[in-house]
Amino acid sequence: MKPARALLLLALLPAGCWPNNPDAPEETALERFQMAEEYLAGGHYYAAAIEYEFVVRHRWRWKEPYIKLARCYESLGRDEDAIADLERLLVVDSRDEDALRSLGRLYAKRGDAARAIAQYRQLRTLHPEDRSLDGEIARLEALGKP
Repeated sequence: MKPARALLLLALLPAGCWPNNPDAPEETALERFQMAEEYLAGGHYYAAAIEYEFVVRHRWRWKEPYIKLARCYESLGRDEDAIADLERLLVVDSRDEDALRSLGRLYAKRGDAARAIAQYRQLRTLHPEDRSLDGEIARLEALGKP
């Protein structure tokens, strides 16, 4: 008899009374990442940055959105925000090569040779065979001396 009651109750529910379960933010982040990719490809950096921010907030371990968010901010002339996002990525993964290289470049662009050198030295510990890093460190050290 209980199954019959359940069916009767279901039949009496109006069509609009079903619970509306929105997607979890972690799932929505996947869709918003795709939107951000489209915006970035079209050169719409501000719109892309908004979407990447959502993704980073809800899928904070996913490294790619941090790098792309930093690229958007750099394209918008917001180097400080780009640096902040790359530093947030280094909290997630202190050995992320893209973040270290981008931070080194951004610090050098700002004229902060000491911080740029620190990033390149950390990158060199990951790739001791990469002689281009030695060259970049030497160039920055020469800039830092009077």
